[in-house]
Amino acid sequence: MIDAQEALRLGLVNAVTPAGEEISAAKAMLKKIATKGPVAIAKVIESVNAYFDTSADGFLTEVHAFGVAASTRDFREGAAAFVEKRKPDFKGE
Repeated sequence: MIDAQEALRLGLVNAVTPAGEEISAAKAMLKKIATKGPVAIAKVIESVNAYFDTSADGFLTEVHAFGVAASTRDFREGAAAFVEKRKPDFKGE
């Protein structure tokens, strides 16, 4: 058994939140995630779920998800926004 600080140090978790602040920390994380492209978010969720599905091939799911996400208008918008040093305007397309 290890404590939360050790898990953070080892890279097993990406944040440690004080007791009682879990909901506000989760909302802050969700707010940050919501700034990303909706299609990409959906494909990440699909890929993570495939990891836990013993009947699915997680690697192939991830490869397919990347291909779908990379072919969207949102992907092109994200790349253009990065090059132009501006915030992207994702449409979920």
